[in-house]
Amino acid sequence: MNDKRGFTLVELLITLVILGILVTVAVPAYQGQMERSRRADGKGALMDIAARLERHMAQNNTYTIEVSGASGLNMGTVSSPEGFYEMEVEACDGGAISRCYSVSATAGGTQAGDTDCAVLTLASTGAKSAFNHSDVVNGECW
Repeated sequence: MNDKRGFTLVELLITLVILGILVTVAVPAYQGQMERSRRADGKGALMDIAARLERHMAQNNTYTIEVSGASGLNMGTVSSPEGFYEMEVEACDGGAISRCYSVSATAGGTQAGDTDCAVLTLASTGAKSAFNHSDVVNGECW
């Protein structure tokens, strides 16, 4: 009897081709899912800053644009907790900081590749929006 064991070169090449196809599909899907999951860092930071701004309003009868200083929100940093977003507070469009605010989280670091939702925003009215790198509004980010 001719009892040979092992794989032929053709079988090995077919396996490698199938593996290559799986990798080309799986890696971009995984990276996209990671970007979506890291958005939670920006959203959480926006909610935290909004809560601090409301507390500041209750105590001082005005909002503030000072995020990191002790006289403002006393966060110590302008980055989100995981560091994927840079946070900024500004007066709302056409308003004064004493009456309304808009908080934005701009993707940075490893999240900078998130072209769909590059900037997340939350306004004092509760309005949520997101912009891509072309400043086009994307409603699927929240």
